Amino acid sequence: MRQQPRVRLASPFASLVLAAASLASSACTLVGLAIGTAVDGKAAKKGPVAHVSGWEATQIGPGTTITVILEDGERIEGKYAGVESTPRSPEYGVRYAQAQARLSELPLPGLDQRVVVGMRSGRAVTGVFLGFEANDVFVQPDGEAIPRAYRLRDVASLSAENGAALHGTRLQELVADRRLPVRQRLAVGDRRVPFDQVKTVEFRRSRHSGKITGAAMGLTVDALLILAATSTDFGSNSGCRTPNCTNSCPYVYSFDGQRYTLDAEPFGQALFEAAQRPDWTRMDHLRPVDGTYRIRVANELDEIEYVDELKLLVAEVPAGGRLVPSAEGRLHLMTAPLTPARAWTLGGADVRALVRARDGSAWSSAPFATVAHGSDAGRDGVVLEFARPAGAEHVTLAFTARSTPWASRLLTRVLALQGRDLPAWTARMNGDAAARREFLTALGREGLLALRVWDGAGWRDEGALVNQGPAVWKEQAVRIDLRGIEGVFLRVRLDATPGMWMLDRASADYGDGAPPPVRELSPTSARDAEGRDLRALLAATDGRRLLLRRGDVADLTFTAAPGPDGMSLVPVLEATGYYTILVPAQGEPDRAAYQRLMREPGAFGAYARAGLRSEMEEALGTN
Repeated sequence: MRQQPRVRLASPFASLVLAAASLASSACTLVGLAIGTAVDGKAAKKGPVAHVSGWEATQIGPGTTITVILEDGERIEGKYAGVESTPRSPEYGVRYAQAQARLSELPLPGLDQRVVVGMRSGRAVTGVFLGFEANDVFVQPDGEAIPRAYRLRDVASLSAENGAALHGTRLQELVADRRLPVRQRLAVGDRRVPFDQVKTVEFRRSRHSGKITGAAMGLTVDALLILAATSTDFGSNSGCRTPNCTNSCPYVYSFDGQRYTLDAEPFGQALFEAAQRPDWTRMDHLRPVDGTYRIRVANELDEIEYVDELKLLVAEVPAGGRLVPSAEGRLHLMTAPLTPARAWTLGGADVRALVRARDGSAWSSAPFATVAHGSDAGRDGVVLEFARPAGAEHVTLAFTARSTPWASRLLTRVLALQGRDLPAWTARMNGDAAARREFLTALGREGLLALRVWDGAGWRDEGALVNQGPAVWKEQAVRIDLRGIEGVFLRVRLDATPGMWMLDRASADYGDGAPPPVRELSPTSARDAEGRDLRALLAATDGRRLLLRRGDVADLTFTAAPGPDGMSLVPVLEATGYYTILVPAQGEPDRAAYQRLMREPGAFGAYARAGLRSEMEEALGTN
């Protein structure tokens, strides 16, 4: 029933995609790996240059010529010969001692010190600590002759005997951010380079391998990303009851005379009653049939949805005009939109061809993308330049974007940190304005696409795009005052935590953006599957809400009337409500990890990378 985004898939990748599918154990796993991407088969004859992290270099074929760029700027070129581990090596001992000194505020055990490893299963292991690898902690258990590797994702805590404990989530973050050294080293020719000293690895893909939009990942991961981006059902999580499942918002479908097509995911990130908000979405597939608009609201995910008000706004738009709603509900009319003259990522890659048209070939933020220095550290994004007419004092910017499925899964993981305290946390969010403000501010800072404009001296903050779910593209408008900003070009920047967003089109219009005439339509009928009349529940924002559990649907109709000659009628959905993700309230709460996410800029990125690594390993069968 749902229409999917078009993704350009180079034919040689088809077998990779199918192979990747066989490695994954469930739709949940594949959806979690979906960062959303497009593939361009027009590679240069020598093949495009790819850049991966040290950890991701394990996906490069042995014998490939690579260039390893270290954190200090040194470049090492040679044949990639694989990965080696260095148990009990003096070199690792030196690097680990240096990390202990840098992280002196943390109770890190020393090498060869006796420790207690608390497992999430409740079991405890005592033994001698031997160090970390990219996804494991190594311990020689008491009474055993052979050391054992314990997956960090399965570790609840690590502590020296009779000492303070470090939570397993924290250890995952520290390893993911290369703040803790690992024993693995890349073998490059005659050199052995520690993973945690590697900034990036360059290599050339084969001329037919394709190019991952905005990403630089190994081929196996590429295939999984493509497969997930073209998945036929973002919501196919039947029976999935873990924090790894994808959650979103209510799905609203438009009827075009032949089929229902997914058109809207309203009020994203409204995760509890006090976060309820209105949302405006242009319904691109909705057409009047026999004088009637028909829409369907459905809950297809592991959540409960509460819809307080729902109506249609029908705007009269002249031929050639484009109507774009803003986050505040203003309907902007764009009559002469310009595409970017230039567009590049924060890492310098040219992405203009990917963001100039709504064609499904989009820029996608990669979860392992990093910008190493200055104020850009821990962020990923794009910079757009538009021609600016002389005397232009205002501009309407429009962005067709959506979040990645991984972003919605990460949100579920954040809620799962509350463990058995999740009901109490939800009550606190509804009743404590300060706690709620802290949570929503952190989500905005880390999860939303921040919008900035270059004023000649620095980046001026212009807010952020409203949150959008992962299942459908949404175009949002932002009106900006340009008075005081000089220049013949307008430079705009969008950035967020890596791996969270995709951008298909960006445009700028210097007209007055005045809204066209609009008619407001209330439902003429609204019924659930049992035929109950729902109109009173949806008529106003009054706290009387339509409650939708998984599998529930509601069908609504609106009376359509013809518009003036020469005008197109463009329907916009206005919906108000919130939703609750059904996360199991079980296990010990990880309050320290939650507080870091709330208070430390960039902590979301480390937490996300640690979680995604675990899921990729599970999908690839390496656990």
